[in-house]
Amino acid sequence: MKRYIAIFCLAGLMCFGANAETDVDLGTELGGRLAVSVDKKLARGLHVSLEEEIRFDNNFGAFDRFHTTVGVSYKVNDYLKIGAGYAW
Repeated sequence: MKRYIAIFCLAGLMCFGANAETDVDLGTELGGRLAVSVDKKLARGLHVSLEEEIRFDNNFGAFDRFHTTVGVSYKVNDYLKIGAGYAW
């Protein structure tokens, strides 16, 4: 149990060193995302999914991009699910 706590704390500390640099002043601009997803069961354990996401930019005044994701997954047993997906 102590090993899991130590690993969790170490992983949390590693996040403090990560930062992103950008040329855009993010303090004055507001954006957002709107997403819709559909998941359909085709057979026992087999699922296919489709997600469409719209990203807004410039204080919700312009579309930044459309993001589409398609995926398929299969539940092998109670504790393992495998899948693959593609994003445009």
